[in-house]
Amino acid sequence: MLQEALAFPLAFRVARPPHPCPSPLRREGKPVIGCAAVARPMRNVLHTLHNPFPEETHMAHEDLKQTLIMAGKVLVAEGQDDFTRGHISMRVPGDPGKFYMKAHSIGMDEITMDNILTIDLEGNVVAGTAKRHSEVYIHSEILKVRPDLNCVIHTHPTYSCAFSAMGRELRALSQPSALFYKDVGVYTDTINLIRTHEMGRGVAKALGKHRAVLLKN
Repeated sequence: MLQEALAFPLAFRVARPPHPCPSPLRREGKPVIGCAAVARPMRNVLHTLHNPFPEETHMAHEDLKQTLIMAGKVLVAEGQDDFTRGHISMRVPGDPGKFYMKAHSIGMDEITMDNILTIDLEGNVVAGTAKRHSEVYIHSEILKVRPDLNCVIHTHPTYSCAFSAMGRELRALSQPSALFYKDVGVYTDTINLIRTHEMGRGVAKALGKHRAVLLKN
């Protein structure tokens, strides 16, 4: 469930229960997209959404962009915003070699149809004029090796960030955290920003087939 996916950092901090998922992100009671995550103290959590878009239910491109916009608002409402840091990407329906992505220098609740970029799997902007995030390689390298994923969300929730600094595996001590039992990778290669293809591949490797990955701080 996208609701559960967005509540992933809450599962780590064993805090308040997840809020109901807004209807624009759901279709006939089921999530339009699925999810995984990455966290680094004071840095980032990455969610990667599963559930490939079936051909018969492909959303129009503008509808998908509206979903990306709504996802940003949900993340902010859940306390996962960090000024202009953090990013969201969604694979372009019918064109798996490209993805839409939040632009640099705006908050996740400031995403609009005009500032969403279209980027290829090498990290090149192919449409849009806004500034691209330097950590685009988190998204491009994961989407490159995980064709089953259609979305990557990278945020900075406080408690997940603190947890990832401890160097410990997640212990499923609550019902929400059980969703991620033995399903969270850990990236320990560096604490630097993921600004190269090689570093992005390292994050993708740490994610593996998991639904989430923590970035070491």
